[in-house]
Amino acid sequence: MRHAYPSPFPLVLSIAAISSFTAGAFSPSPQTRRVTALLDAHGPIAAAPSFEEYMKQRTAGTTLQTEDESSDAPAVNVNVNVNDANNPSRRQVYRHNIGRLLLQRSIQTQLYYLADLRDEPTYKWLRGFLDQNHLDDRGSFNELDGLHADGGWRGYLSQLEEAPSETITVQLAPPRLSAQQKRNPYLAAQVSGRSYEETIDPAQISRTLRTVARSLEREWAEDLAELAANDRDRAAIHYDGEGVPYLQTAQDAAREYWLKRQVVAGGEGDDQGTPLHDLNRRLVARFCTRAALRRVVDEILNTDNTEMEMEMFERSASAGRWLLGFSNAWVPRLEKGADDAVRRSMGTPPPGQWQRLCAGADADDATEALWQELPQRFTDDSAEAMRLYSPEALVARVRKARVEICNEAAEELRELVNNEFCA
Repeated sequence: MRHAYPSPFPLVLSIAAISSFTAGAFSPSPQTRRVTALLDAHGPIAAAPSFEEYMKQRTAGTTLQTEDESSDAPAVNVNVNVNDANNPSRRQVYRHNIGRLLLQRSIQTQLYYLADLRDEPTYKWLRGFLDQNHLDDRGSFNELDGLHADGGWRGYLSQLEEAPSETITVQLAPPRLSAQQKRNPYLAAQVSGRSYEETIDPAQISRTLRTVARSLEREWAEDLAELAANDRDRAAIHYDGEGVPYLQTAQDAAREYWLKRQVVAGGEGDDQGTPLHDLNRRLVARFCTRAALRRVVDEILNTDNTEMEMEMFERSASAGRWLLGFSNAWVPRLEKGADDAVRRSMGTPPPGQWQRLCAGADADDATEALWQELPQRFTDDSAEAMRLYSPEALVARVRKARVEICNEAAEELRELVNNEFCA
């Protein structure tokens, strides 16, 4: 198969930002009938698309999560007997499905390397494979769910390995002539760009992506450990009675913002970071924050309330509804990610004005916004409700859940590189 690329060097890149959002409706677990009845009495629940699949996980028996290989839909739940040795067709299941994000950032990192090496034919082929042109090489596209392929990330790798090799004819631009040379009709007629053929080997590209994924796993493991350690310290401030975390000053916010803007250029050697490392760190934090919000909402709405007094039961349900509404507002921002160019034009907002930010957000934006919320009515006249469901208590609970998510994601990454992204 032959294709012609008459485009000259240098690269001219075009980026189409695609925002992924899946519609759906939130429904509490059937195990919490009392909660459902109470919530229905307070009126319909606002739609929470990103929580639909997660809230269905609370089923009897062993519940694991696998990826829907027939479409690019989020992971779905299946009941699997993990001790069933006669079930060889069942693939390894991953609870958080972080493999999709890992492959997405592996592709973007490899695109960075190809652009840096001026390998335009392979760059264009990889970006156009399965229509992934929205993925860029400089970190402008930072959505969490940016890989769109039939069969999910496994389907992408499978189709990449099975794709046939292609021979591409590359036409180089002709050399530039001076004004005097252009006036020479004989010389101008003889000048033409050179061409050469290059073979694209999809199987080799697949092996390269797996190598990049293993490098990202090592970096992400350290980032997850650092995020978990910080959350553990922040949560301890609340649970140990030492007071809530201090309010971030404008100087602190500006310093952290510009530190996040620093991108380490990749190079040879194991001591060098990948080129999108700092952006990936922010992406992984957003991924874990989204999962932590889901988990805390699930825990509150599915608490065993059989021995709880009716008043506290109503306060717990109200807290769950309120946190669900907060999550509905912030999860789409976390999925989109912060637009640094827009933020620079807006300036650094003072503390307490996170709503001034662009449509996307970082993980710290969501946690600080939750911490700065005012106490709600369901905490009035009840010290126990204030202790359990105040904004300070909820953000400490989210941080505590994020510690667990970080540990689970790190373990999932290790299993991925050993089972799915091995050489």
